[in-house]
Amino acid sequence: MARKQRERRGVWAMRPARFMVLLDKLGFTQRAAARFLGKSDRTVRSMKSGDALVDPATGMLLEVLIKYKIKPEKALELIGVDVEAAEKKTLERLGPHAAPRFYGS
Repeated sequence: MARKQRERRGVWAMRPARFMVLLDKLGFTQRAAARFLGKSDRTVRSMKSGDALVDPATGMLLEVLIKYKIKPEKALELIGVDVEAAEKKTLERLGPHAAPRFYGS
């Protein structure tokens, strides 16, 4: 399905296998990738299976992180996200078993 969408739209999109390789190299679980990318767990799962396109911006971000050996935490710091503050805020709001959210509410 994603291949047909890719061909129809004429848009560059990363293949699911490459997406999974990059997530693995960055040490992301599906949930961690969703949090980092500001997407839902379901969207990341769909991207991994090929049911949804990996949009060009997401693909390029992951490729740049790998190429320049930038850890996800450092990338967040570079754009002004205080990782520790985000974790603390999440824990205060949602309790000790919540996963940190770096974007949104």
